[in-house]
Amino acid sequence: MADTTEDILKKLYKKMEKAFPDDVYIMAENAKYLETIPGEEILFITTDKADSEKDITKLFEDSPEFDPDSKIAADRRLVVYRSDGKKFYNKDSMKDTEKRLSKNPNFIRTHISYIVNMKMVRAINKSSDGFLLVLKHTEKQVPVSQANQVEVKKYFGD
Repeated sequence: MADTTEDILKKLYKKMEKAFPDDVYIMAENAKYLETIPGEEILFITTDKADSEKDITKLFEDSPEFDPDSKIAADRRLVVYRSDGKKFYNKDSMKDTEKRLSKNPNFIRTHISYIVNMKMVRAINKSSDGFLLVLKHTEKQVPVSQANQVEVKKYFGD
């Protein structure tokens, strides 16, 4: 039986961790290929449900494992936004991804649905619920939950 995309990703993770133990990266997929995204190229990572522009059917319809009737697998994907504006998907949980990125102090979980590369923050806007991070290379604003405000302020030296 052929390896699934998930099996391939797990094998690649292990090889990458051995070859580059000090680097942070995310293995991501698109309809036709896998890519290793270095940490410095990651803008932010969000859960699929938080990504209002998603059209997961178009992204995965060419994948041999794609089942258009299965919404469960699609709901568990993370969306990885790269600094060049491209987005990819990852099957890891948000918790596992946060753990993987914990080697790099620039990645902070700002919200239950977001991990942000803090080096990509260009401004902070206040909102009724706290504040929003405005990121470079995009007009998207990422929320910071009250529980995570201390960590974000600490990063900026407040």
